[in-house]
Amino acid sequence: MKSKKGFTLIELLVVIAIIALLLSIIAPALKKARGHARTVMCASNLKQFSVGFEMYQMTHNYKRFVIRDLQQSGDTVTYWMGRLAPYMGDESYGKQWKLGEVIDVLMCPSAPAANQTREVVAGGGTGFWGSWNRPWEWTRSADMTTLSGYGINGWIVHDEFYRDWSKLPEAYQDWLRTPANVPIFGDCVWPISWVWDADKGRIPSMAELRDPGEATFNSGFPPPGVWKWAMDRHNKGINMVLKDGSVAPVKMNYIFDVPWSKVFKRDSQEVIYK
Repeated sequence: MKSKKGFTLIELLVVIAIIALLLSIIAPALKKARGHARTVMCASNLKQFSVGFEMYQMTHNYKRFVIRDLQQSGDTVTYWMGRLAPYMGDESYGKQWKLGEVIDVLMCPSAPAANQTREVVAGGGTGFWGSWNRPWEWTRSADMTTLSGYGINGWIVHDEFYRDWSKLPEAYQDWLRTPANVPIFGDCVWPISWVWDADKGRIPSMAELRDPGEATFNSGFPPPGVWKWAMDRHNKGINMVLKDGSVAPVKMNYIFDVPWSKVFKRDSQEVIYK
């Protein structure tokens, strides 16, 4: 009876080399597919924001959205997240907000809760900055915070804390007359941001877009509004949901094509991130 012949060392090495080659080819494709899946999930979250915002507006007769009112006791910590939570499509979101729990729809898959290390402190002790892969953390009380990777365009809302800004010519003060292509929510490193015309001359570098550090943000609080939106979260860009409910990917090369405010106009100088 003949004995079975096993693989030689050379044959095994060839098989291992072929497997390694196949993995090197497949791995980038898998990474790209995972990134695309996170982008799609993020877009779905923002779509829920849009629906919830519209439902809130209908319920309140399309009055200008007030994200906080300093005249009401306890309302300084509610902010837009708490106001919209019950309208986001899941009745548990409102309960989770009250308990200070992580709300799934507020979390961008590319900036999970586990990545918030509380290392980059926001000005005024109001929380911790986010980044391209880290959610921001908003301090509601001594023992309660809220996490999210999204922000609201400050020019479409009224914030009692910045009430003078809310009355400027830049602000969209009538929701029903607000153009369809105005951004409402998007990937952001803070709960809210106002992009000013002057921001066009203060563009951060790509390194700052990936991980804006404490020195970047606290060297002149508040920082340029565009810095809070401009980041490399989804392939050198972010997702935004517009007034008409559509979700649009915005690449950083076109960050100033967005009609942030009523008077915002694109700069003639091209912004290029490679």
